[in-house]
Amino acid sequence: MVLVNKSKWVRPAADFVKVNCDTSLDLKNRRKGVRIISRNEEGEALLAVCDSRRNVQSPKVAESMALWKAMQICNELNIQKVIFEGDAKTVIMAVKNDEEILSLVGPLIDDIRNVFKLRKDWFLQFDYREKNSIAHNLAKAALHLDLEKILIEEVPVFIVNNLNFDRRCKHETLL
Repeated sequence: MVLVNKSKWVRPAADFVKVNCDTSLDLKNRRKGVRIISRNEEGEALLAVCDSRRNVQSPKVAESMALWKAMQICNELNIQKVIFEGDAKTVIMAVKNDEEILSLVGPLIDDIRNVFKLRKDWFLQFDYREKNSIAHNLAKAALHLDLEKILIEEVPVFIVNNLNFDRRCKHETLL
């Protein structure tokens, strides 16, 4: 039997940045909150993004848009070695699978796939929400924003304790 630790964030390998992205969806108000956090191998936050959008009804569309936003930011900042991580298993499986997707989210998934084909040091992996409470908390907070917030080498006060806990832990690295 293999035991999986669902509760501890795992550091990326040296020279890699780990980018966790998540969304919160308010179906009643047709609104999504996006949260993105990038951290280095020391667990230090490099970037935090909170954003909110209206007229989003599908969790798969919301999660795909969050991943795309994270990829755009990493591209704009010219981050070369990235591990994108999220808890949207259906989106991650769709990106990793070559099957054509005929739904509304299909073209966005195709764009995401194409970028990963071009970026050989960019990886995408599933991880449990419990390992990424920081991103999830940011996404919930983002639901209440009217403007996008991008914090470089800063983080919102309400996630500082979580970040410090992750940095103190001696987790294994990825890759």
